Amino acid sequence: MILKVTGIVIAILSFILLFMGAQLVAAGGSPAYSIIALVLLATATLIFLKKKSALTLYALLMWGILIWIIYEVGFDKWQWIPRGDLFALIGLWLALPWVVRPLYQAGSSFDNRRFHPFLGSTLGVMLVIVVALMFHDPYPLQGQISNATPTRSAESAGKDWAAYGGTTAGQRFSSLDQRV
Repeated sequence: MILKVTGIVIAILSFILLFMGAQLVAAGGSPAYSIIALVLLATATLIFLKKKSALTLYALLMWGILIWIIYEVGFDKWQWIPRGDLFALIGLWLALPWVVRPLYQAGSSFDNRRFHPFLGSTLGVMLVIVVALMFHDPYPLQGQISNATPTRSAESAGKDWAAYGGTTAGQRFSSLDQRV
């Protein structure tokens, strides 16, 4: 039952992604989403047919997505999220024991594995890459911070405030002669 629901959900997501990917291609964009959707649909079909090769195909898809993300945006971690978050969640779901075990038992009643080595190691490597990217800044700020203290403005607000806060320095206090 869990495999049928998983296969149906992934198939629905792949049809949505295929439709949106076709719109992107029609607008002159990248065909990557359409290709990913087709491989995702093949994965959903294999899951629905209870073939353990679905997990291998999905692991290969994740590697392809990683290569595509690096090609498109480099190592900018914030741009990885919209391109890879859904596929990472699907990969985590497919790596869970209650999804892996029925796929292996369908091929052989004696095979009771709870872990798919290729998909699991793919997810592990992807996790290490994402954690490493947390410490990489793709847009470092160049420059220096001055330690000099600003000098006090020569202009005084007096009775006529020409700027917000009394002076162009934005100091929010009034002159003593304005207090009642």
